[in-house]
Amino acid sequence: MMVLAPRILIVDDEVHVRKLFVAVLAESGFDVTAAQSGRHALSLLSDAEFEIVILDMCLPDMDGLELIRRLHGDYPFLKITAVSGFMGGALQREAMSAGADATLSKPTTAMRLRNIVYALLDGVSVVAVQAVPGSEPEEPAMVLEDPNHGSQRNSVGSRERLKPDPGCEFLKASLIRESVGAGR
Repeated sequence: MMVLAPRILIVDDEVHVRKLFVAVLAESGFDVTAAQSGRHALSLLSDAEFEIVILDMCLPDMDGLELIRRLHGDYPFLKITAVSGFMGGALQREAMSAGADATLSKPTTAMRLRNIVYALLDGVSVVAVQAVPGSEPEEPAMVLEDPNHGSQRNSVGSRERLKPDPGCEFLKASLIRESVGAGR
């Protein structure tokens, strides 16, 4: 009897992130497929079964919260991980309320990505994966090769923050709500 590897769908409009996530998870033995947009992901999901979807919160054709709600409603057994360079506070709460089972901040490490997948396959919901100094063994940083911006080093504890895509109005609104709420 042949055991099939768990199927994972990566949804991210940034090609270098898609390739990196696919490479890390495929190397770990998972059957990984990638989509560059929310509509592409929905099309793939209508044709095949997946156990986990790892999706960027800022996609060109729909916001991540909208996609999470649709996936949660249409595929209730699907485990969903929301990923963002701005994960935390209000955005994290909104993603979990919309139906995400886990959240992951960018930049991240291969170890964190794999640990989220293993936890979800074991039936554990993961509120957030963040670096705690000294909690993880040293791991080589993942380096993203972006032809438009050169190499971007992602490492444990990095404080680098990416600017939101101008099309991600929901993300800007979450960041504004979070900063206003923090000032109270």
